[in-house]
Amino acid sequence: MNKVLRMLEYDVELLEMPPKTFHQLPLKTSQ
Repeated sequence: MNKVLRMLEYDVELLEMPPKTFHQLPLKTSQ
């Protein structure tokens, strides 16, 4: 059961992560 929960959490993290190019832009502007 723990393995299933971990896999679901991993999938959610991947879905929430934006592409690198899109993710780097806000970081540069905020700094």
